[in-house]
Amino acid sequence: MGLRVLELYCGIGGMHHALENVGRSYEVVGAMDINSTVLETYGFNFPETKWSNRNIISITAKDLNDLGIDMIVLSPPCQPFCRSGLQLDTQDARTDSFCHLMNILPQVIFKYILLENVKGFEISDTHSLFLNCLRKCSFKWQEFLLTPTSVGIPNSRLRYYLIGKLNDLSWSFQYSENIMTQVPKWDDTIPEETSYGNIVRTEESLWQERRRKLLDQVTEDKRKLPSSRCVGDIMEKYSSDIDTSSYNLSFSILKKYYPAMDIVNIYSTSSCCFTKSYGTYVKGSGSILNESSMPESEGKDTSNSEQLRFFTPREIARLMSYPESFQFSPNATLKQQYRALGNSLNVYVVSILLELLVSSN
Repeated sequence: MGLRVLELYCGIGGMHHALENVGRSYEVVGAMDINSTVLETYGFNFPETKWSNRNIISITAKDLNDLGIDMIVLSPPCQPFCRSGLQLDTQDARTDSFCHLMNILPQVIFKYILLENVKGFEISDTHSLFLNCLRKCSFKWQEFLLTPTSVGIPNSRLRYYLIGKLNDLSWSFQYSENIMTQVPKWDDTIPEETSYGNIVRTEESLWQERRRKLLDQVTEDKRKLPSSRCVGDIMEKYSSDIDTSSYNLSFSILKKYYPAMDIVNIYSTSSCCFTKSYGTYVKGSGSILNESSMPESEGKDTSNSEQLRFFTPREIARLMSYPESFQFSPNATLKQQYRALGNSLNVYVVSILLELLVSSN
């Protein structure tokens, strides 16, 4: 029998996609979110999963126990802890549902938990309450601060993660009381030979295929392409016939915000974190793509606005390790797509952590 998983604050289904990458049998027995727009995309990708547009404050311990769950995966609202916000923590009404969940979890029977949130959560009062909740559940845990660049993905997205399990279950790695900033065993051995090796091999095959398409299509200097993964690997112009001209930045935007832009190109091996305001705002919301393929120092030329554009939602989804099969609901507007991705997570990082969670010695 496979793991029975409950997905809370499910968004567009990043946790569910991560579960698909783990070499375990599982069933998502329920998915909940208060946002009907993202749920429409969730249901579009997972039509067989029972999801509900429900405030978590309304659920009871009995509701969860009736589901017979083994694992809870969740990504509670991050706004109360964001450095760009007011950081009201428990005084922010958006923590109410999570505080309610922490109150009922000690009455729920389950074995595993994975939580994702922003950097800053680990120094919050809500974090302290969460650890106290896990103690009451007789859980042990390992905390992380990880970014996709640390596992070879050309995108920065530093996030807090916690994986926890019942005290009588063992870890497959050396536990630390400190917050880890690297995936266990990543530097000590060949990642392919670890418990998460199949996930690494699958991801590597995907990027190799993207590089083959890039090499077939690219007209720029191929010798400049780095051996590591780069922005060019995920660009739609090299994998489809999409017209990206609608994503171009106007000259007026360039003239006003150009100094504040993080501009990357085909050869770049990193990109900035994409936020929910990407596509609406330029400053601090994510990288801008220079399609001229000149080195970054040469590519910031406001005289040619057609060279600079926003990343497409598909390109961002690729940087966040969503599978090629992922699709937004046909009803989702461009703004809603950017917003949903900005509130989502890196599927590859979560896949590795899920495998570490369920693996044992």
